Formats: sequence, structure tokens, C-alpha cells
Amino acid sequence: MSGTEPDERRRKRLFFRCTHCGIRELDLILGHFARTVLPQLDSQQLDSFEAILNAGDNDL
Repeated sequence: MSGTEPDERRRKRLFFRCTHCGIRELDLILGHFARTVLPQLDSQQLDSFEAILNAGDNDL
């Protein structure tokens, strides 16, 4: 999706994923990161962060 999706929409989608992972501790850690850092990421950094989120919850 990253090729055609506007960055602001991606940020909102990634923020939701960060705060609804399924593991409460991970929600807290990633949610805090998303609130503080996600607005500053460029397209390439969003791609990298999304790749990290695509790893399984247990891997994170």
C-alpha cells in the first residue's frame, strides 16, 4: 500500500496498528513511539517502520 497511499493516511493506519497489537505491553511501547516519532517520519522511514510492524507480535 505504501506506493500510492498518502503519508498522512499511512501514519494514521500505522498509529492504529501500534495501539492495537494485541499484546498490552507492546501496545504501550509502540503507542508511545507512534505518538512521539511517527509524525516526523518521511516516506522511506514509514516503509521501514511498517516492515517492522509486519513481523509477528511475538517477534517484536
